[in-house]
Amino acid sequence: MARPQNFSKEEFVRAALRIVDAEGLEALTFRRLGAEMGVSYTTIYTYFKNRDALVTALMGQLLDEIESSIQFEGEDAHAKLMEVGLGIRRVMAQHPLWITTFMSTATGPAGAASSVTLGVVSILEAAGVPQTDIARVYRVFEGYIMGTTAFDFSAAPEHVSSRRRRYKGYGHVAFRDVAKTEKSVSTHNEEAFAFGLDRLLRGLGL
Repeated sequence: MARPQNFSKEEFVRAALRIVDAEGLEALTFRRLGAEMGVSYTTIYTYFKNRDALVTALMGQLLDEIESSIQFEGEDAHAKLMEVGLGIRRVMAQHPLWITTFMSTATGPAGAASSVTLGVVSILEAAGVPQTDIARVYRVFEGYIMGTTAFDFSAAPEHVSSRRRRYKGYGHVAFRDVAKTEKSVSTHNEEAFAFGLDRLLRGLGL
């Protein structure tokens, strides 16, 4: 058995995330994490006061992944917000069992707004969105990204096959080509998301 001091806090976080990705948040306990790492569960208290502290650390890990996934290539607000939306979706697609939890607890320490949120607000301000509208515009932007992503990945890992069966069952020519293969459905999911986000931003004047 590896000695506890050989593990860093970050290694415990990554192991906890693996558990949640595979089995869901309800499976994450200190005993389960200890077994995953090959240490006594009491060792984990050295790094985390309680399970809530561990979950907060996991949220921070996801936010870090989102930040790292966003690479701005355009200068205008529309291009930047598209990349933010696509970046969030890329990370959530890798951790589909986290989506619902992320939507309800995606904040920094003591409820502070995450850097991702502050970044979006900064983009909106630079684009000239009135202060009185920023919270509403942010809410619409966030709601589309998280709501659509939660809907698309809620049945993961069977979400693509499930949508394919549904589309095939519609019996309408408009869905026939999309439902040919699981790959075509997966491509359709991402194209439809980007299409909707683009239209949403344009509708908001961004």
